[in-house]
Amino acid sequence: MVAREGKRKADIEFASVGMSLKLERAMQRVEVDHTKLDVFVVDDENYLPLGRPWLTTSIDALSRSITGFYVGFHPPSFLTLTKLLKSIIIPKNYIKERYPEIRNPWVCSGVPELFVFDNGKEFWSKDLEVVLAELNIQTQYNPVQKPWLKGKIERLYGTINKKLLIDLPGKTFSNIFEKGDYDPEKNAVITFSTFLEILYTWVVDVYQQQPVAKGTIIPDLAWKEGILDFPPRHVDPKRLDIILGRTKYSKLRRGGVQYSNLRYDSNDLAKLRGRIGSVQVMYKIDPDDLGYIHVFNESERRYLKVHAVDFEYADGLSEWQHKVHKKYARKYIRKKYRHDDVVAARDAIKELVKREIERWETHGKAGKNSTSVRAARYAKVADNSTGSLTSVIKGPENNAVSINSGDSSEKKDDWYVPIDRTAWSSSGGEE
Repeated sequence: MVAREGKRKADIEFASVGMSLKLERAMQRVEVDHTKLDVFVVDDENYLPLGRPWLTTSIDALSRSITGFYVGFHPPSFLTLTKLLKSIIIPKNYIKERYPEIRNPWVCSGVPELFVFDNGKEFWSKDLEVVLAELNIQTQYNPVQKPWLKGKIERLYGTINKKLLIDLPGKTFSNIFEKGDYDPEKNAVITFSTFLEILYTWVVDVYQQQPVAKGTIIPDLAWKEGILDFPPRHVDPKRLDIILGRTKYSKLRRGGVQYSNLRYDSNDLAKLRGRIGSVQVMYKIDPDDLGYIHVFNESERRYLKVHAVDFEYADGLSEWQHKVHKKYARKYIRKKYRHDDVVAARDAIKELVKREIERWETHGKAGKNSTSVRAARYAKVADNSTGSLTSVIKGPENNAVSINSGDSSEKKDDWYVPIDRTAWSSSGGEE
């Protein structure tokens, strides 16, 4: 059989059921994957086309429950996986507060026991390995070309495309996206925040409540049964935020700790240096917010939160944004690093984003699709952040830069999408 059909088919034909993990409880095995969605989202405030976002999702193998997801414009990476981990682990009480129309609670939360990945390079991250070890999560990497070994997440993406995205409203932008990745026959077009509300509603009120696995499992009920004898572990949310950071080591010097040309210092850190001297310390950084780090005080077994010296620049600044600023400064200002140049680069990039928005609002023309996607990534358009590029063009007092948006009421009527549940009422689950 191997010689004739190839080992791939032989693996499928002769896969031993007995070799599979015997599932007895929720969160015993969680499958994780990414996909680029067949939905084209636009800016919440000015309807500038942004592009197709990434969806990172996890599914519990026992109950078939969706345990968490993250939507944004960052390609698969350590950041997207830590955002997913937070979505999986923390209780999801905030969902009902954010979307009052959702009828059911999203009951899934807790620390997975086993994460099942494919062989994407983002899963082979040393930083991710440290995070999973600190959370005591085991990992399984599936061999290349063997997607059936995590078939539940693969089938879930098929369900999302067939049951959710297919009924979303579409608008043709062929004049704008002739050479982009927009396909008016395939990609729906919708504001980012509206898409998020539809996705959350479908996951919590439809997928979780209806039969899947050929009608044999209702995820919500199976989850509740799966935690009766073995409830999942939980982690304090503040401690979790620290654990999910990158682990770094630097020498503690006079003036604090330096990371990526940014300096971090505080009175508590100075006192620590006075006690232990100029030694190497371990600290955690949040790649989505360089405004602070957590330095580990080994003698007291606790972390010190230490803010950036230039907090105005670093507050809410992502690692990727900072890299963009440094690259811009090297290219257009001077090759040697100077902090003032990086701050000037940030202001210049904000101005470029502002011009992109103004060009769209004034002339109805957007730049290249790749430019819009990078702008959306730069603006942190994501599930846990914002739905608009205008978040990055704020003045020193955090007031949005005034942009002429014309008659917004007419636009809102044109883009309003009511959530129609009737199309979901039949079978919401996997084929």
